[in-house]
Amino acid sequence: MAPAARSRPCTGWYVCCSVRRRVQFDWFGDMMIRHDHERSLWIPWVQILGILLALPVDGHPAAAQPVAPGSPAPAPAPAPAALPPGEALPPGEALPPGEVLPPGEVLPPAEAVPPAEAVPPGQSVPAGQVAPAAPAPPAVEPGQPPPVAAVEPPLALRIGGGAIIWYYQPFLSNYYVPDLSVAILQLRITATYDELGVYLHPRFRDTKLTQAVEGTAWIEEAYAWADLGSAASPARLKVGKIHSQIGLSWDNSFYGNVHMYDALKLAPENGLSLEGRFGAEDAYGVRYALQFFPVDGRTNFSTRGRDTIWIPGARRRYQSIFRSEPFVQLTKAASLKGGLTAQYLQADLPEGKQDVFRTAVDATLKIGGWGLWGELLYQNGQTVTDFPYAGTPATEASAAVPGRASASNYYLLAGTEYTRGRLTGRYNFSYVRYADQSVSEWIIEPGLGFALNEHMSILAELVIWQHSASEGDRFVDRCLSVALNGRFSALVLGEE
Repeated sequence: MAPAARSRPCTGWYVCCSVRRRVQFDWFGDMMIRHDHERSLWIPWVQILGILLALPVDGHPAAAQPVAPGSPAPAPAPAPAALPPGEALPPGEALPPGEVLPPGEVLPPAEAVPPAEAVPPGQSVPAGQVAPAAPAPPAVEPGQPPPVAAVEPPLALRIGGGAIIWYYQPFLSNYYVPDLSVAILQLRITATYDELGVYLHPRFRDTKLTQAVEGTAWIEEAYAWADLGSAASPARLKVGKIHSQIGLSWDNSFYGNVHMYDALKLAPENGLSLEGRFGAEDAYGVRYALQFFPVDGRTNFSTRGRDTIWIPGARRRYQSIFRSEPFVQLTKAASLKGGLTAQYLQADLPEGKQDVFRTAVDATLKIGGWGLWGELLYQNGQTVTDFPYAGTPATEASAAVPGRASASNYYLLAGTEYTRGRLTGRYNFSYVRYADQSVSEWIIEPGLGFALNEHMSILAELVIWQHSASEGDRFVDRCLSVALNGRFSALVLGEE
């Protein structure tokens, strides 16, 4: 039904209110809302303003207007209209002001746009509808913490390795012959997974390293680690086959020193090692290592009779090592560090177990391209049975002669080097005194190295190794040693 004709001229804007709230604006300034029963109520905007002024403000009703004397009291406001019983609002419709729901009726939820009918960009949602909401997260069981999204830790994989080609030219024709060989072929694999990691260092040769090492391939180091400290005080726990830290780690030579041939350097063992630092690396502080090896690693560079691995059935057990290494950065180009090491081990020998104690002090000074180092080490306890004097088996003409070993040994290591550009000159000296048997040995080792590039270098060393005893002096070795060292390292996965 069309709305009734206006009985008077339009003197202002009018509004038509109804329950269904379908709003239309005409271009003449009127706003009309159609009623369910197709009837219209036209209200001037002046009357709407009066209704708004009478609404409550902040929960308080508007002040009542005074009534002039003799004027009739205003009629009470009509009660809000209610929906007919059983009639509900369609989805998406709201209740107009002044109207209430019948008893037991509730407002229906707003109608959402189906997921398949997503609103295209630049268009609006039709009247009475709302845009689809984001999918709700999965329900969480009562008393359970909300799920946390798993973050995959980064994996970094670095692969390195290299080879050392060794030329050996002896000056003692009655001992050795010249040789050219692949002294070492090696791989270095490092996998880092967040704060955990694995390090593998296998080595290979054409021939056996020594007669005491089984096969032509062996594991130099292989361990897993966990970083336990912080950036200011890093600490790393290693478990596996690890180099023991007794005094200085090395003297930068290739041929080696008497310490190495007595299994005091470059000797990997099986067990645990906790290594860390207190203080700033570029200022001052102290590095430390706590190591425990239940049993030896069975591979080192010792020569015949000079370590337990040469004795059938013998082992080094329960090695416990503590090393403290204070350091200070004197200037940008100069640094000084010291070292104090204490070690205990049990030598499980055929004739019985021997307690062995070792102590060492060392120092290293670096100023620019020049370096200077030294170490003193003392051993109290017997680790071998046939050195410095080897035993002889029984014959038909003579009885067996047992070997003789020393339980009180003194070691000295000293060296210096200077690097200018690609050229490095070096001089090393190592010494041991087997006090119980009045036997001593020393090695002097001047060398000259040249770096072809950052991945390849060559080192030539003149070696003189002498043995002194009451029976007289003799040379253990005199030779020219030339080593060509090629190496590589590449990060093949992730970031470090």
